[in-house]
Amino acid sequence: LFRSPDGTLWVGTGAGLVRRVGDRFEWVVRDRDRPHVNVSRSGIDSDTKGNVFVATREGLWMGRRNLAGGDFEFGRVSATAGAGRSAEGVHVDPLGNVWFGCGEMSLCRIKDGRVEVWRESRGVPAARWDAITSDHKGAIWIRSSKYLYFLPAGAKKFQPVPLRLPQSAAFGSLRDRKSTRLNSSHIPLSRMPSSA
Repeated sequence: LFRSPDGTLWVGTGAGLVRRVGDRFEWVVRDRDRPHVNVSRSGIDSDTKGNVFVATREGLWMGRRNLAGGDFEFGRVSATAGAGRSAEGVHVDPLGNVWFGCGEMSLCRIKDGRVEVWRESRGVPAARWDAITSDHKGAIWIRSSKYLYFLPAGAKKFQPVPLRLPQSAAFGSLRDRKSTRLNSSHIPLSRMPSSA
C-alpha cells in the first residue's frame, strides 16, 4: 500500500497495480494488459512532482498525470533500460533521486536522469534489494533478505549495520522523525537510530 501526496491510495499486487478512486478500486496496469507487471513488496513511491514510481518484473515504471485528462499514464522509465529486466523496491530520497533494486542483484540510483549501478565497489553486496528508505538526516537504508546497509548523507559508500538479522522472506520499513523502523516476517518491529 502507498498513499501519494495527492491522497491517492495505490495497491501493488501480483497481478498489477490498482488505485482507489472514490469508493472503489480500479486497475491501472494489469498483468493481462502487460505481462509480468507484478509489483514488488516495497515497490511504490512518488516524487514531489506527483510522479508515481512502481517496481515491477518488467523494470521500473513511472506514472505521470496526463494534463489533458487528469489521469495517470504509466510506462517503463527509459533511463533504466540497461539496469536489468526487473526492479525490486523503489524509494525517492529527499533530494529527488530514485533508488531501486535492479537487474542482477544490484542497487540502482537515477540521478539527474542517468542510472548509476551500485555494486561492491560502492559497498553494496550482490542481493535483491527490495526495501529502501531514507531517514530524517538523509541517510539511505537498504535491506535484502539477509543484509542491512546504510549510506550516510554525503557518503560515497554504503556501510553494513552490525546486527545479526534473521533471513526474511518479507521485509518492510517505516520512517519517523527520529529513526528508521524495520520490520520482517520473522522479527517484531525494531528501531534503528538514524545515527547508526
